[in-house]
Amino acid sequence: SRGLGDVYKRQVDISSDGLVIVAAEEDGYIYASNDFGATWITQKSAGLRAWSALSLNSAGDRIAACAHNDYIVTCSNGGDVWEVQKNSFKDVYQDISSDQTGQYLVAVAFKGYIYTSSDFGVTWSKQLSAGQQNWWAVASNKYSNGSHVAVATSFDGTVYTSVSYTHLRAHETLMN
Repeated sequence: SRGLGDVYKRQVDISSDGLVIVAAEEDGYIYASNDFGATWITQKSAGLRAWSALSLNSAGDRIAACAHNDYIVTCSNGGDVWEVQKNSFKDVYQDISSDQTGQYLVAVAFKGYIYTSSDFGVTWSKQLSAGQQNWWAVASNKYSNGSHVAVATSFDGTVYTSVSYTHLRAHETLMN
């Protein structure tokens, strides 16, 4: 069988039970497996894009994905129907993270902003308090329904934290 092309750490995720796995090629398609990775289905309805990251909720039935110079794309049924979220901001997305349910999402963009959604990715807010940065990675607590988020920049190692997806107030902490 054909292997995936260029896939990086942020372009793969797994459900909490390991049954569902999703992966995205950097310039290609998203692939999903519902049998611990034994077989893979090409998610052509998600489109051929420059995927940068994706995230699954714990159950593996909600997927959020982002690409460079594009909108955020979501799926609420395990891969059958994908929706381009035109209410998200078109940006150079680097990473995206979901909470346990998939309701709370946070994404970051290079030379851009932190973006949050509290309605499964239907609407998005630009978080201006942290400013425009070279955002590189984002992580969220899968088991607290959006109570903690950590965001890091790529160049200076600064980490910003918040206690809520909807009220993102960054607190700068330097890591050595």
